[in-house]
Amino acid sequence: MKNTFYFIPTLLLVTVGVAIAQPSRVNIDGTWYTNGQTAYIECGKSNVTVYIDGIQDENGDLLEIAMGTSSNFSFSYTNSLTAQLNLDSNHQDGSIQVTWTGYPGPINVFVKQKPPVPSFTASPALCSTGNSATYSVSNSYNFQGTKPINIVWQTTGGITVNGSSTYTASSTTSSSVTIQFNSFGTVSVYAIIPGCSNLQGDAVTLYVGTPGSSAITFTRSGGSDPGFFLCSGTNYNFVSNPNLPSPQYSYNWSIPIGSSNVTYFSPSGSSATVGAGSAGGGFVLQMDVTQSGCGNTGGSSRTFSITSCFGFRVANNPASDRITVLFDAEYNSEKLPDVLRIANEKSKVVKEVKVKGQYSDQIIKSGLSVDIDVHVFPRGTYYIQGIYGSDKPDQIDPIRIILN
Repeated sequence: MKNTFYFIPTLLLVTVGVAIAQPSRVNIDGTWYTNGQTAYIECGKSNVTVYIDGIQDENGDLLEIAMGTSSNFSFSYTNSLTAQLNLDSNHQDGSIQVTWTGYPGPINVFVKQKPPVPSFTASPALCSTGNSATYSVSNSYNFQGTKPINIVWQTTGGITVNGSSTYTASSTTSSSVTIQFNSFGTVSVYAIIPGCSNLQGDAVTLYVGTPGSSAITFTRSGGSDPGFFLCSGTNYNFVSNPNLPSPQYSYNWSIPIGSSNVTYFSPSGSSATVGAGSAGGGFVLQMDVTQSGCGNTGGSSRTFSITSCFGFRVANNPASDRITVLFDAEYNSEKLPDVLRIANEKSKVVKEVKVKGQYSDQIIKSGLSVDIDVHVFPRGTYYIQGIYGSDKPDQIDPIRIILN
């Protein structure tokens, strides 16, 4: 958020002269904070008082407060050392910066009216279907007497909280519940303030159990996911989705089939980079995930086929209503095919889509995707090919696609 500073001359009655440095502290709504700390303000307040210590410079001249805020806050000076801070009308987070006029290096303090993130206690690890345990949270909220909070529990997947998918503990800063594990899922907890239109704090989320292939996968990082086909000579970085936290979970990547078709393999935690070898080959990339404290292992795998590509590939294959053709990011627009041609197994052309000259350079360089409607075609096997001008031959290897 953009910060803006305003300066005004005022009279300051202060301490002895010292070498000027960054202010050591700032008082917000009656509490002192240092650089980088967070000030929590009751959500019922729309403005608070801010002030700093006053000092003299080395010449004995009196210094005055200078203040800036994030764009959703505003302020006005009330005297030499003091300002009124006007908070966000929707109680959203912000920050203030305070120093002395004419001197650099303001201190920065974050200001929040949302309740803090709860602190989680979750043990033991749940390893077997039907197991349950008591999970607890507490919240370091300071305004329970005037604006009490509720603690809200929510689960996903095969996890229940007190026998349901949601549970709310009213008017409390701590809560203990029974979590039952039936299959992989999550437990999330956050606080709300009913007295401020259910103002919601940030949630803390815990994964429970070991994910099977239906609950976890891996996708390309740093570009469009290639789907089934990889381009020969290209390296791909894949990352777990969801990305499970360490040390609760550990990862092991392998290539159980087709390792000779991989030119580069570098696993690292929840990600792995592979290099696609020669066109015509293929391989399986396996991602295993182990839950610490249980020893249970899950995960998923993907099978890839390597083509020459000439810069494009089909993302969704097999497909039903449409296919998506992806071109590599930073692809040269002059090298785009004039058209993409789809033919059936008898080599009859069923559709052509113009490509070259149809898209801006910016779209092409960021990774062009072309959606082609195929819902009217009979189900079966088809081939998509790039057709080029005389300066480049047709793509040697048409890409085989399945419509089902």
